[in-house]
Amino acid sequence: MLQTKKILFVEDEPNIIDIYHMVFDSHGYQFFSTPDIEEGMVIAQTSKPDLILLDIILPKKTGDTVDIAAKQGFIFLEQVKNNPKTKDIPVIVFTNLNATADRIRAKKLGALDYVIKADCLPKEIFEKVDAIVKKTGKK
Repeated sequence: MLQTKKILFVEDEPNIIDIYHMVFDSHGYQFFSTPDIEEGMVIAQTSKPDLILLDIILPKKTGDTVDIAAKQGFIFLEQVKNNPKTKDIPVIVFTNLNATADRIRAKKLGALDYVIKADCLPKEIFEKVDAIVKKTGKK
């Protein structure tokens, strides 16, 4: 029996989430999304997605203050790759940060790929993700 392929999208922009939700849903994927790295870890551990799409700039709340430029995605990536339950889930960093240092950091932390949002159409991202999921052969 074929199981539904699952994607976890850790992202805080509602419009981007909606676009990718439609794209992946229309191709039979189960789509989870959250802007919160703690919730993302729970989803990753319990739902065992086939792949994680990860933004790097995710808001960080401290008391009444919100840092909208926080690079929470790096913390999440490190947690995923250091957790025995999630370390084998492929992660594609999907961000608009284009600095070489950010690319190097993501790769060192275990990201499979680093994609600039503004450089890709949703169709291209879907094709990249789908190829990786098929290659890993979980489903």
